[in-house]
Amino acid sequence: FSNHVVAHRVFGRSSRLLAYLMALHVLHRPLWLVRMPRSEEAEKMWRDSAQFAMVSEAPMSGEGKQFAGRLTDKVKQMYGSPSEITVFTVAFKRTLDVCQMLPGARVQVRSALQPQDRGPLNGMQGMAAFEKKDPVFAEKLKQDFYGSRFPGGETYGETVQRLKPVLEEIEQQVTPSIILAPLSVLQLLHCHYTGNPASRALDVSIPFHEIVELVPEGANFREFRYTGEKLERAAAASPGGA
Repeated sequence: FSNHVVAHRVFGRSSRLLAYLMALHVLHRPLWLVRMPRSEEAEKMWRDSAQFAMVSEAPMSGEGKQFAGRLTDKVKQMYGSPSEITVFTVAFKRTLDVCQMLPGARVQVRSALQPQDRGPLNGMQGMAAFEKKDPVFAEKLKQDFYGSRFPGGETYGETVQRLKPVLEEIEQQVTPSIILAPLSVLQLLHCHYTGNPASRALDVSIPFHEIVELVPEGANFREFRYTGEKLERAAAASPGGA
């Protein structure tokens, strides 16, 4: 295999594809998709437009803190030290608090990993919730997934575009990576790595306090999930730790 890329007369949007291709490599490095720990205060703020701007400052719940501890323990079990991993995350209090529990980890804070702006539909997950709150918008979303704009917010096409530079960074990593981010972002990343269209993002389930591990296998990724007891005792058997 060659270790370089030869390009000639590449212009415009094609240059973004070239940058992505140059970031690809065949080294084995597991990828963890981890939803931000639960915050009871944040769940209330999502539904109160007057407090929405403060949602990033909401602390973890007690359950969230327990998960953060289990996540730290699993990193140590599988990789020996947090210094062996890279964490891509967003500037929320609860995500940064988790990162402080991983001393030595290479932490990359990226604004592109902010939750999707859904306007009055912020905090709602799934088409059923959209249909109940705003049936007119829900119908538009079904007809044009990428181009339909959430009232006062983003389109899925815009969210996908802002994630592309982060995807390039993730692909450049040669060590295990954790993406600690909001659900709306993780759903799109999951579609990317599993080879599904972004239009299926709303169908992707990533519950609170669960690790979704994606392990490279040729040109694809195998998926493993760890939660509860399995999260605590599966480190030795995990393909990602091999």
